[in-house]
Amino acid sequence: FAALPTAVAAGVGAAIDAAIQWEDAMAGVEKTTSEIGDADAERKLAELNDQLLELAKDKPIPPVEIAGVAEAAGALGVAQEDVASFTDTVSDFAAVSNATSEQAATDLARIAGLTNTPAEGYDNLASSLIKAGIATAATETDILSLTQRTAGSGAVAGFAAYGLVAVAAAARPNGQGAEAGGTAINKTFSDITKAVNNGGEALATLAQTSGMSVEQFSAQWRDSPAEAFAAFIAGTGQMIQSGQNVDEMLANLGICKGVIHRDVGT
Repeated sequence: FAALPTAVAAGVGAAIDAAIQWEDAMAGVEKTTSEIGDADAERKLAELNDQLLELAKDKPIPPVEIAGVAEAAGALGVAQEDVASFTDTVSDFAAVSNATSEQAATDLARIAGLTNTPAEGYDNLASSLIKAGIATAATETDILSLTQRTAGSGAVAGFAAYGLVAVAAAARPNGQGAEAGGTAINKTFSDITKAVNNGGEALATLAQTSGMSVEQFSAQWRDSPAEAFAAFIAGTGQMIQSGQNVDEMLANLGICKGVIHRDVGT
């Protein structure tokens, strides 16, 4: 029994250290999530503190790491009332994927922000990433990184986040890195949008490659660009398989000659 006081002291010390670490972590959360001049800031922070502590009971990552996700969420523009929901999603995603919680928080927040994904869509976005990783040779980190790189131009073209995840999943197994793949896809989105807006030979080629009329392709690109893009990539793949010169076709379109078919075309 002589060792009992030592063991108790060690346990108390560990508890005190954990409490101090949590307090420090929540100070970071407060800096990024609390609005200056908000008279109700103290209550909101206390509520968020309780929500994060509740999450920490069930998550396989350390409590301080959970607070770190919440701090990153605030810094990246997630509204304070949505921080706990976002943190819950990120923690679960990091636990079942090969992404770190830091990367998951950063990339998911940017994707959600750029594509105007509401808080209630966080879980579906994370689930689509997991399913895409299972269904393809790409890892969740690969898909997440490429989706983040294409979110801005994709949103301008009208893609929802889930459509961009599908494009990224198709792209990554074909050997290109996220930076090169992102550049290729962003340029392609831009060039297709320009062709649809301007018409002419480029639009006719896009439509023919996609197995549609000019009117059908234009309407689908405006209403459901993910489906139109998938049809174009499928058509490009069929051209490759039949031995046609895809580089020449892409060069005529001004779309990433020699890159797009290797990155997303097969």
